[in-house]
Amino acid sequence: MSRSKHWRLALAAAPVLLAGCAAGPDYSRPSVDVPVSWKVEAPWRESTPNDGTPKGPWWQRFGDSQLDALERRAMEGNATLAAAG
Repeated sequence: MSRSKHWRLALAAAPVLLAGCAAGPDYSRPSVDVPVSWKVEAPWRESTPNDGTPKGPWWQRFGDSQLDALERRAMEGNATLAAAG
């Protein structure tokens, strides 16, 4: 295809493509009822996350000695951690 054909094709397609972006003259935004404030009803309650407290290694929460050993082996054999340290 020659350059002039590309330009003609682009000019012919432009109005069609731009027409697809129009929302229409009669568009009106739908109204949505939004509460002024959120009320927590039973049995739900507001949470109080305690993210700042130290929790230790996550795997120790399971109390599994085999998992502890696997984690220890994974940390000792991790080349990325060894290179960073």
